[in-house]
Amino acid sequence: MDSCTPAVPDELHLGRVIAVSACQAVVLLERSHSAASDRDLPLEMGTLVKMRTRVSIAYGMVTGLRVPLPSLDASDKDLRLVELELVGEIRDTDAVADFQRGLSAYPALDEPVYLASARDVAQVYARPKVVATPVGTIHQNGAVPAYILIDELFGKHFGIVGTTGSGKSCGLATVLRAVIDQSPNAHVVLLDP
Repeated sequence: MDSCTPAVPDELHLGRVIAVSACQAVVLLERSHSAASDRDLPLEMGTLVKMRTRVSIAYGMVTGLRVPLPSLDASDKDLRLVELELVGEIRDTDAVADFQRGLSAYPALDEPVYLASARDVAQVYARPKVVATPVGTIHQNGAVPAYILIDELFGKHFGIVGTTGSGKSCGLATVLRAVIDQSPNAHVVLLDP
């Protein structure tokens, strides 16, 4: 059994790939996921899913959920589509299962799609092998830390944007506190006109 096949076959199976583009895929949810099971199925924006390609396990993040032609009454006969952003893969040939961004091969049409397990989420969001500092946890699993790559972040231009009250200052304070904890000799100048 490969690592994309779940231990309990139908528990984590979501549906099948019905469209693929350069960085996106569309999944048709199986009819077994009725309106009642939707409440039990943790499928929402940002959920991580996985599918096989010919050389790897590809991971996608849910970016859209829709019913293209809804019936007038709530029905499990509606077509339910999940839009995915293809974020990366773990190649079959790697001795160590390291997640890498981007895909070297794309999933085929009708490829089964599964909900990513806690182990998958931990692999995708594992601490990078370069200088990184934790800034919190990911929303998919509060036990998995979220890291920033310090050299990548400060070696390029970046911005923290959002509407009034969205937490820009709090986010910046969290990032700066984490960086200073990691590098106590760092010098920070903050201008807030």
